[in-house]
Amino acid sequence: MMIMSRDVVMERVQNLVRYFVCRRLSGDLIRLKAMYDYFVNNLSPSEIAGKYGIHKTVVSGMVRRVIELAGKEWIARWVLRILYRRLLGVDPIVVVVKSMRGSTYYCLICSKAVRDPFIHVRTKHKDIVGGVLRAVLDGVRV
Repeated sequence: MMIMSRDVVMERVQNLVRYFVCRRLSGDLIRLKAMYDYFVNNLSPSEIAGKYGIHKTVVSGMVRRVIELAGKEWIARWVLRILYRRLLGVDPIVVVVKSMRGSTYYCLICSKAVRDPFIHVRTKHKDIVGGVLRAVLDGVRV
C-alpha cells in the first residue's frame, strides 16, 4: 500500500474541488448531488439514476471521473462530506433560458449564449473559479 504525501493529497483535493466549483458555476447541481449520494449516502448508480432521471451509465461515468480526479475514493468521500454545503452555496454564473425553440445556456458574466457551460466557465472565467475555489477551501486542512 502506497502512502500519499500531504502535498499530493492537497493537490488531489484542489483538483476535485475545482471540478465541482466549475460544475456549480456552470449551473450543474445534479452532478454534485448525485456524487454526494454515491460517496456519502452510499446509493447505487441505479438508485441515483432513478432519483435524478439520468441513465446509470452516466452516473458510473461521473463516479469514474471523480475518482480519477481524487486519485482515491476516500479523498472524494472526504471532500464531499466536508465541503458539500459550501459547494451547494456557490451561485451559478451560467443559467438555462428556455424558450419555444429549446433551451439556451447564458453566461451572466459575458452576457452571451454559450454552447458548453462547463468548458466556458473552466476556460473563460479562471479568475472567478480561482476565487470561489479559495473561498470553498478556506480553513480546510488536510
